[in-house]
Amino acid sequence: MSRHSAGLAPATRVAGSNPAIWADIFASNREAVADSVDSVGERLREAARLIREGDRGALAAWHGAAGEARQRLLEAESEAGPLRELRIVVANKPGTIAELALALGEAGVNIEDMALHPAPDMTSGAVSLWVGGEEQAAKAEELVRGLGHTVTVLGSGSDH
Repeated sequence: MSRHSAGLAPATRVAGSNPAIWADIFASNREAVADSVDSVGERLREAARLIREGDRGALAAWHGAAGEARQRLLEAESEAGPLRELRIVVANKPGTIAELALALGEAGVNIEDMALHPAPDMTSGAVSLWVGGEEQAAKAEELVRGLGHTVTVLGSGSDH
């Protein structure tokens, strides 16, 4: 997988998990999983059609709707409130993500979602962390600044 397709890695997480465990999960939930796979297949065929047609407006609307649906799913799972994004500038060095996650976890800040945005030269980048609610966002911002990182807290997570 090239560095340009790094965004695909989180979507393939289950493929890297224990095959025997997932075979049991799939078999035990065969109808629900198969229905979900069929539904995803239909949506992917629709996406392929839109991409082939090349209508930028339709593509932007489709992508925006997908982002909004994802946001609703994430927020429905968050008990702390609407998601807030913390965009953190980091050097690309081993242990950086672990340092952030450990510090936040020890402070009781739950990371609801995360994305990595490497710079083209791969020497640095940004980490986006989504946390639930204003209180968690403020606590996370203070901790991250204390670790020496530049951080920006973005709106309600709609940029997600």
